[in-house]
Amino acid sequence: MNKILSSPVVRHRLRLGIAWLFLASPVIVHAAEPQAPEAFRAALKALPETVKTDPERAEQLDAILREAQRVRDLPLVERAQSLKELENPGDRRIGKVDKRTYVVAKTDPKKAETFAIGSSDLDVTRYIEHDLPLLAAAYVMTGDKSYLERIVAQLRETATWNPLQRPGWTLYTAEHSLPPDGDDGVWLATGRGLSALWQTLDILPPGALPAEITEQVREQYRRETARITRDWQAKKMWFVKNAAFTCNQWVAPAAGQALACASLGRDADPVSYDLAVKNLLHTVENLGADGSASEGAGYTMDYTAPLLYMAADALSRRGDNRLADHPFLRNLPRWIAMQYQPGQWIINSSDNFGGARGAIFSAAPQIARLVRLTRDPELAWVLRHVLHNIPYDVNGLVSLTIPEAALRQPPLWGSFEHATCAVWRSGWDENASGVWVKGAFPNDGHDHNDRGHVNFIADGRAVLIEAATAGYDNPLKREKYDSVVGHNVLQVGDDLYPAKVAAPISVERIDKNGGAVTVNAGEGYPGVKQWKRRVTWTAHRMDVTDEVVLKKPEKVLFRWHLGSEQPLQITSGDDPKSGAAKLAAARLTFTNPPDDNKEVALSWVRPAKETMETPEAVFAVQADQPIQCDQEKNLDHAFRFRHKDHPHTTLVVRSAGPVESITVKTSVEVPSHP
Repeated sequence: MNKILSSPVVRHRLRLGIAWLFLASPVIVHAAEPQAPEAFRAALKALPETVKTDPERAEQLDAILREAQRVRDLPLVERAQSLKELENPGDRRIGKVDKRTYVVAKTDPKKAETFAIGSSDLDVTRYIEHDLPLLAAAYVMTGDKSYLERIVAQLRETATWNPLQRPGWTLYTAEHSLPPDGDDGVWLATGRGLSALWQTLDILPPGALPAEITEQVREQYRRETARITRDWQAKKMWFVKNAAFTCNQWVAPAAGQALACASLGRDADPVSYDLAVKNLLHTVENLGADGSASEGAGYTMDYTAPLLYMAADALSRRGDNRLADHPFLRNLPRWIAMQYQPGQWIINSSDNFGGARGAIFSAAPQIARLVRLTRDPELAWVLRHVLHNIPYDVNGLVSLTIPEAALRQPPLWGSFEHATCAVWRSGWDENASGVWVKGAFPNDGHDHNDRGHVNFIADGRAVLIEAATAGYDNPLKREKYDSVVGHNVLQVGDDLYPAKVAAPISVERIDKNGGAVTVNAGEGYPGVKQWKRRVTWTAHRMDVTDEVVLKKPEKVLFRWHLGSEQPLQITSGDDPKSGAAKLAAARLTFTNPPDDNKEVALSWVRPAKETMETPEAVFAVQADQPIQCDQEKNLDHAFRFRHKDHPHTTLVVRSAGPVESITVKTSVEVPSHP
């Protein structure tokens, strides 16, 4: 398959720069290094003067400072000690109840309570990771000691959280139990909590905190670092037992340990330091050089990438550049930038809950955080020109310091090995056309039964979609979203869950006019000798040829999930090996639920109602065996964020009877729309 490779000529220290050979375009691009703490503080102090001549940025700066004042005046973040507290928080900031708690409670109420408390630790560490860096930046910019006093009070409270991640996070089903010692080990809250502490102390000027508070933080570093080492050596957690190097659950505590060890000094705990670096090198070496991640963009943006970048920066300051120099970190920003498709759609493969249309603007906190950590010109361009808004947090502040002249538009197409996806768009305007084709990597995580899936957007209107993902508590998630039912793929007989194995993509051509790729996606189907899918496209037409060879005769079918609720007009002529269907254009209006789950204020406010256009399209199907074409309704969380179990139309093409082999060509053409 075509790969994106790091240029071998880039040998000097561009710690988090980008060096790319991008398909047929020999364009080498570099991201700037993250700012050193002194330069970062200087940029913050200069920002009010910098934005004086730009009313929009000046208004955004004022809004961020108002948000800092609001956060300063909120109650301290605390930890709940019982499910009852979580259910009745009042004004306290103690986290939320994971909905899976109530499923477990039907079988074991005590286990459910332990799970609720343990899982709430992730909420509170996320709260402080938002609050403390923002307050620190506001203090640096304004010199207002009330911000510092609030930081001190929170750090004094946070120092009592021992451990940062309490037991119980593994008890999300009634079948799970704690180990005999009652401790299921370090987890996500461990990494997020250590990250919050590190970012806060990194932003504050040296000596700003009272000495006893600094020592309390350092003691927390020592305590958590020792716990991480102990749990890793004992292989207490599933992700250590399974050597799940690329899993976000592996990365979070490992990166937190690297931050703590770098802060304490390379020689303070050499065993823990070496363990942290070794574990993170395992991660990037298994993710590879092209910058894509096999868990999909959702988990990568929220957990994996930010923590890796922070760890790389902290280790570099100790003279250890092994992580920072890895090409995965240099190349990841472009892969993230290319997740955004025309018409506000997002590449929503894997368990990317925020991958629904309409969630694109709420991705600003994640994108802005990566912009802050990498200062990548293409991600910064996406933040400003695609998302059109910034978060009111420390990351939003940093985005305001980047001048327009430093931004660069990302490429229009590419192919990625570890995410195993070919991506294309005709332009960066919202009315452009876009395509993505999905394969699979051997070590995919959070993946669905989606090998060979294709998405197609014409003039900003989605023609072919997938179901995307519902929340983990949704009882229909596995059957309707994760299985072959939720994707534009092959089904053999009644098997909805073929094995999740590799499905490589071969790129024949991707250019400004479209592309041609082939996916070998049949290996996971127990009854299939071969399923080869060839996809060709332009801005208004897609042709998919499926060649299927079976081990014994079986009925097969293909689903084509449509970006529409409209019924199809299906016609069949005299030829039993062909079929046709027409889809009429339409318009949908969504009423958005109140956004009561927003943890970070944005410069964009979700409208109460939104209208979207659905496309007109003509389908033609031709096979070498008799086929039947019909339609069904399926469910999605793709049209609109938090509109789960939304019904859409699906074209179904099935063999008329059992076949030993079949070749089916499905074409869809969409008239040009202004």
